[in-house]
Amino acid sequence: MRFHPDSINRITDLIYKEQMTYNCSIVIGDNSGGKSFLVKTLVKKWLNETNVYFIDAVNRNFDASRVTQQIEKPEYKGVIVETRLREAVFNILDSFNCYGTSTERVEQIYTAFEKAVQDRFERLTDETFQILYGDPLGEVRFSEGNRTLSSGYQALVRIILELTFYYEMEIVKKNVPSAWTVIDEVDEFLSPKYASKILPFLRNEFPRLKFVIITHSIDLVVTAQDANIVILDQAGFEVLDANDYNSYSEVERIFDRVFGGCDKGVSEIDTILRRLMNNKINNAWSDEDEKKLAELNGLKLSASQKLVYRQIMEW
Repeated sequence: MRFHPDSINRITDLIYKEQMTYNCSIVIGDNSGGKSFLVKTLVKKWLNETNVYFIDAVNRNFDASRVTQQIEKPEYKGVIVETRLREAVFNILDSFNCYGTSTERVEQIYTAFEKAVQDRFERLTDETFQILYGDPLGEVRFSEGNRTLSSGYQALVRIILELTFYYEMEIVKKNVPSAWTVIDEVDEFLSPKYASKILPFLRNEFPRLKFVIITHSIDLVVTAQDANIVILDQAGFEVLDANDYNSYSEVERIFDRVFGGCDKGVSEIDTILRRLMNNKINNAWSDEDEKKLAELNGLKLSASQKLVYRQIMEW
């Protein structure tokens, strides 16, 4: 599927200028649907003008065997995000360039933020663990014994650790009232249980952060509240209100449209009208939508289509 840069630029602008209903957006799109283009464009815009943090899809590892006993908290530097935007790094290489040497690993800062990370990890999972410094296997000590962290737990620790570091050393320390955080494929390695919990958890734990989340998880969308659902497909974009989609069947229909190719049994005019109505009521109206609406004028519409058309015109 090819994406339209103009459409991605329009939805990027709406998110960037905070013109939609909520300050949290969940982006859904198939491969080659424009998600990476949207992420890069947004992060670059914010990086030049305001506070933004970015965790790309490959930054989900946490190797307990590499944790050091360093207790000094490093200053936050924007070079972390700048590094992740580089073509050779973006969604390709694990990175945490907090000192600007490109040799750092996230495990180096764990001990300095251990208490806050463990407190948050316990609130999310009802478990805690203790690092076994120097253990070559990377095992940690849970209450029931020693074991290695699963890929899902590593992903949770990694996200919590990075955001704890950013929140404490940049947002709280400098008294920043709000900042954007973009997380690509936030559900990577997470079970449905934690995919459904991760977004409300992060919004509660880091209340000054505004999120843009890329996901392929139905569970995440079903449990989302007070968020814009941004759908990217070959026709452009469509914005929904997460509060209107609280059941698996409703969200599955959205995912079927995105990943199944089309709406079975639905006419092209009905699809266009649905998209236009959703964008209009969710504050995502654009000049392109205005043109599409004008193109429908004069076409032969059914009675129900005429009703939707009038509703869009009058909204």
